[in-house]
Formats: sequence, structure tokens, C-alpha cells
Amino acid sequence: MRFKIISVLLFFFITASLFALEIGDRPPNFEVKKWLNGNGELYPEDSNTPINVIIFWTPTDSSSYRILNFVQEQKEAFKDANVQFFAITSSGEPRVREFLKKDKNLDVQIGIDNNSKTLNEYLSENQSIPAFFIFGRNKKLIWTGGPIESTTVLLKVIAGTFNYDTQKQIEALREKMEKAAVTFKTSDKLRYADDILKIDPTDRIAAEAVIDNYISNNELEQCISFINKTRDKASWSKYLQYYYYLTELDVASGLINETGVKTINNLTKDFAVSYQNTPKALNNYAIRVLNTVPFQLIPIEQIINMSQQAVKLSKEFKENDRTLSFCLQTEAKAYYTACDIKKAVEVQKEAVKLLKDKEDVDNSTVILNYYNSINNLKG
Repeated sequence: MRFKIISVLLFFFITASLFALEIGDRPPNFEVKKWLNGNGELYPEDSNTPINVIIFWTPTDSSSYRILNFVQEQKEAFKDANVQFFAITSSGEPRVREFLKKDKNLDVQIGIDNNSKTLNEYLSENQSIPAFFIFGRNKKLIWTGGPIESTTVLLKVIAGTFNYDTQKQIEALREKMEKAAVTFKTSDKLRYADDILKIDPTDRIAAEAVIDNYISNNELEQCISFINKTRDKASWSKYLQYYYYLTELDVASGLINETGVKTINNLTKDFAVSYQNTPKALNNYAIRVLNTVPFQLIPIEQIINMSQQAVKLSKEFKENDRTLSFCLQTEAKAYYTACDIKKAVEVQKEAVKLLKDKEDVDNSTVILNYYNSINNLKG
């Protein structure tokens, strides 16, 4: 089985234009007409100094929507690291509100710029968007660039290992790697990827190039070994480790043999230990296994235990009803996969009761009705 792993980040446009701000500058004040979500306060008086990420974007097409979803994912991933995100657009409020209807769960702070005054303070005349600006806890600009690099930079800033010169060295190699990819010079692309991994052994984009090459050559076991070693090197970051866990899971799902069974079984055990106190991670992993892994490879007992742990922690952490409902629905699906239909119906009913949004209720009720129909057949 051959397939490719393509990072969603590769959809994003990366620009090399100059920025109006320079490294070391403090953030200019926002000139915003109105904030949608939040108040745009860069440095709240009642909190420790945050890392601030300011994004300039425009609601034009599906790539803009992916940008906001990407920022939302970053916001959730770094919520415990005191990182704030501000998305500024020069588009009018009616257009932005209409655009945001695509996903009512977005809660990123979005500012409606005042006649592009904020944009002009941050960007040069030739600068394209989307553009990211990251300000450290010293309130000074430490990096500017596109979304494809922003996550790596944030991880290193939070860990206290970010170095501007090193990052620029990686970005220069990345540009060469991408040019080689566009011109189908695979050996050159892999050489540049290897150069990047010598600087940062956990670099996602360089690692993806190596992974993709293994998969193209149908060398899945070698690929899994590479991912496993890279994941070990990423022990300093739960975020990166999470990514490599899921990548290894995707590749191992292509091994429909005893090696695949053993790999996914061990991977699931390790994941359950690494994220034993993180309900969202547990739930996401469990539902990914249930939705994407061939049934004969699923370690179903472990997945049931994992989904139960996600539900338990969601209750202990007083997560909102919608989040708890989704965890319960994962548990219900795990029981369904294990052919315990009666239990699946019971848990799915509990999940439906927690929901308030009509679309959520309708979708989960369809699933409940399906479980009931299977249960009636068994009866």
C-alpha cells in the first residue's frame, strides 16, 4: 500500500518580502475598529507577560479558512504556555462575519483593522499575507514569516531554545529543498532535508520529505523506524511528539500483517502513557484509530480504555458539554467496533443529551439511530 503524507501547512504561501518592523522592535499599538472575540489586549495587567503572535490575513478563499483553523489549533495547543493570538484583517466587518459562519467554533481574537492602519505599521508595502509576527516575553519582535515555520518557532521560543540565526539558516535550506521538489530533483531535496535535520533533528517539514521518500519506495518498516527515532528526539515537546505519534500511526496502518499489529499495539500503549492526563489528545488518538486504521489492526481493548479515560478526565477537568459529548461519542464508537452494541447505544444516548446546537444534535442522533437499528437486528 502506497500513500503520501502531505502537511496541510504546505498549502500556505510563504513570502520573502521585507517587513516594516525589524527584529527587536516592540509591537505598535493596534488601530482596530472592532474586535470579534476578545479585546485585543497585548499585555494584560493581571497576568505574566505572554508571548504574542500577530497574524495578518484576509477572508478570500479556502486557504484563508485554513489559516484561521491553523491559528485556532495553535491557540489550543499552546493554551498552557501563555501564548496569545491576534488575527488582523483589513476587510469589512460584514464580510468577516459572513466568512466566520463557516466554523462557529473559532474563538481566535479577530480585529477589524481601521483603514489598514495596523497593517501599515507592521508590513512593508510589498509584503504579502498571511504574515506572522512573534513577540517574545521581553515584548520584542523575535521572528517574522509565514505559517509554515511559525509552529516550530513557537515551540522553540516556549522551550527557550530559539535562535534567530539558526532559524534563518533552516529557512534558507528549506527554500532550496522546496525548489528541488518543484523541479523533481529528489536527491537534492533529500540532501537539503538531511542538512536541516542535522541542525534540527525534529524538523517536521524535513522529516516529512524523508518519510514521503520511504513511502514512495514502499519501505514502510524503515519509515516507521525513522519516525520512531525522530519522535524520541522530540521528547522536549509534547506537541511535536503528538504529531510524530499520529504520523507513525498513519504509516503503520499500511502494514496489514503482524508487524502492523505489533507496531500499532505498542504505539497505542506508549501514547496512552505519554498523554494519560490530556483528554483531548486521548480522544483524538482513539477516534483517529477507529476512523482510519483497518479493523484487523485495531487494539480495541486499549482504545476502549483510552476513550474511557478521555471521558473521565473531561468530567474531572469540567470540560464543556460539547467536548464531553464528543469524548462520549468516541467511547460509543469503540464499543460499536467491539460489537458491544448495547453499550454503544447507552453511551451515545448520554452524549446526545449533552448537546445544544441543532446540527450537533442531528448528527449525533443519526449515529444513535444507526446503533439502535443494529441493536434491534441483534435482538
